[in-house]
Amino acid sequence: MTREAKVMAGIILITVPTIQYGGGYFLLTSLMNENSRYRENPLRQNFFRAGHAHAGVIVILSEFYSSQTSLTMNPSGSAVASP
Repeated sequence: MTREAKVMAGIILITVPTIQYGGGYFLLTSLMNENSRYRENPLRQNFFRAGHAHAGVIVILSEFYSSQTSLTMNPSGSAVASP
């Protein structure tokens, strides 16, 4: 892997716990605050769940794509077909 691919992989791996704990923090603050009416709004609950699921999937796929792309690059920078 190139240095740039390793840096990108590190950044992507840092975003996974950020998505998880950021969502958990938002959910806890929404549940503790009575003025947010989070429990009374099923649409908001579904959007929250779907948003974090999509974010997690996109981050995992970008990690996979980044690792596969870096493995199939020539030293000259042109892409080659993987065996």
